[in-house]
Amino acid sequence: MKTFALILFSVFFTVIAYSQIGTGVRNNNSFTHSGVMRSYNVYKPNSYNSTTKVPLVIVLHPGIVQEGDTMNLQMERYTHFDLVADTANFLIAYPNSRKDVNGIDPDWAIWDYSNTRGWNDVSFINTMMDKIIQNYNIDTCKIYITGFSMGGYLSYSMACESGNRLAAIAPVSGHKDHSYNCSPTNAVPVFHIHGDLDVDAKYYGDLSQDLDSVATVLRLWYNYNNCNSTPVISQLPNISTNDNTTITKYYYAPLSSDNEVIHYKVNGGGHGWPGALFSHPSEVGWNNMDVDASVEIWKFFRRHKLCTTTIGIEELANNRFKIFPNPTTQKVTIESNIAINEINFFTIDGKLLLKTTETKSIDVSTFPSGLIIIEIYGDNGEIIHNKLLKK
Repeated sequence: MKTFALILFSVFFTVIAYSQIGTGVRNNNSFTHSGVMRSYNVYKPNSYNSTTKVPLVIVLHPGIVQEGDTMNLQMERYTHFDLVADTANFLIAYPNSRKDVNGIDPDWAIWDYSNTRGWNDVSFINTMMDKIIQNYNIDTCKIYITGFSMGGYLSYSMACESGNRLAAIAPVSGHKDHSYNCSPTNAVPVFHIHGDLDVDAKYYGDLSQDLDSVATVLRLWYNYNNCNSTPVISQLPNISTNDNTTITKYYYAPLSSDNEVIHYKVNGGGHGWPGALFSHPSEVGWNNMDVDASVEIWKFFRRHKLCTTTIGIEELANNRFKIFPNPTTQKVTIESNIAINEINFFTIDGKLLLKTTETKSIDVSTFPSGLIIIEIYGDNGEIIHNKLLKK
């Protein structure tokens, strides 16, 4: 556990929380919602040009009692999403939760669609989105939401209640209440990151706390998104050997459209944001450093576009690599604009057929007939999926 980091954090937090990490501009905004002034920041990279439509990523902070009016700034620093926006040219919204009637305990009304707490944060986020769309040149086909802990819960709330506005979501260490009956309005691609030793948002659920397991939440979405219920399972490289964690990837391949479901299970991981620059007050247990969650989430987001609902994953990958002939009976060749470290071929039910580093004249003659999932590992750590029809 990062005890030393927590000590340093407590000493230096006041200094770093108010400074941004990106090179762009942070605009502070507020409006009245349900009779209370609500605030949010918009991070605009220097590459932003108002004549060009850009994606919008909404980043939701966890629910911890720590200076509610600055919780979004903590999240900005913790995730360092600004650095990703600087290179990828998208806008980020960092909203703040509101305080309760006593003026304390800032938190999200995560499943409060019936407004029983006195406010509705799904409505607040939607209103904030409307205001950002009015003030910036946003590509409304590319609006995404991610969040940590309670922010992860609210990401799922948004997908359940307002999925018709979202191209994808990426909850980290947060899932949903058992009693909440999520009936999605639209299929939404999901990328869920979670430690199996999370003592806060418990990985295996806890009905005494009215909390579903991660598996239950994933099942809801891979069924609704019409994905294969048997995932392709692979192990990510254990780059950081001192963090006491590894990551297993579960890929639920879409059977139609591009509404995939991906899960990174952090083995031995606690309640945290993988690759964070420092510890957050909400962080508990070992945090994985094999990946940068912010980078991984953006790589997932950029593959999805709300306004395109009928393309297959082979079309999504066409600008990254090509496989031919497809369909085939004997051999295939793969051409890619990225350097390839490894290629894996799986049956649709997740059975590994071949692991290879070859890209030319790959013999697939012994593969069973039908749909084959191809998983390509680039030397930059990127993982791309495609499909092959074996005759």
